[in-house]
Amino acid sequence: MNYDEKQKEITAVRLKELRIERGFSHEKLAKELRNKYNIKISVAVLKNYEVTEKLHSKFETGFGMNIRYLYMFADFYGVSTEYLLGKIDVKTPNIDILAIMEKIELSADAFKNLFEYNSPDFKPKFESPVAGDGGRIGFLLLDALNTILTSEYRDELLKDLHLWLSEKNPNRGVKISNQGMTVYLMPDTIKEGLLLNINKTLQQIKDEKKIKDEEAKKIMEKEVKKSEERHEKENERRWKELVKIANTEQD
Repeated sequence: MNYDEKQKEITAVRLKELRIERGFSHEKLAKELRNKYNIKISVAVLKNYEVTEKLHSKFETGFGMNIRYLYMFADFYGVSTEYLLGKIDVKTPNIDILAIMEKIELSADAFKNLFEYNSPDFKPKFESPVAGDGGRIGFLLLDALNTILTSEYRDELLKDLHLWLSEKNPNRGVKISNQGMTVYLMPDTIKEGLLLNINKTLQQIKDEKKIKDEEAKKIMEKEVKKSEERHEKENERRWKELVKIANTEQD
């Protein structure tokens, strides 16, 4: 993929956003970079890298960025070079995470949301009926995803969700041809039926989770009981030893 004007604009926007997030002026940034990397980069160059107007005389400056500078910016801000270049939308420089993204083909936004859910600073965009802070709510959202993705009904649920979200579906829709073009429109009745299926499957997943939770609770109770029995036997053994020692000393 070529590094085009659109990606250059993204790079400029992200460099500016990251600088502002740190609360740095261009002068302060130049000083920080010089102190940390022993690289002298002028304030003017830093400003030119943030130019987004294509007609600006310095817009082309970003195309000639020294690769050393690119890695320096990525390391300084704790992001990946792919993020700075506009290839991905996730900031993390973690190559394992980037490899997972490429392997399972989840969108960058999806990964970003998952990371936000797992953050103690997560701030939900809705009023939750569940008491607790954002981190707690994020944990509950991830728990819901785990429940769905580990359920035996997951394929059925995701299939119906996909069909319901699809506006064009050759298997469930009505074929309409016009001037050589064919589309498939899904009637509202079919969408309503899919919603019923989705609700039914979610209820099955909920019932399945309830059974698993009850089984896990029983197992935990058995383990606790075994532990208490072992503790009681150990105390009894120690008591007998103490009694035996006391009797021996009296003799």
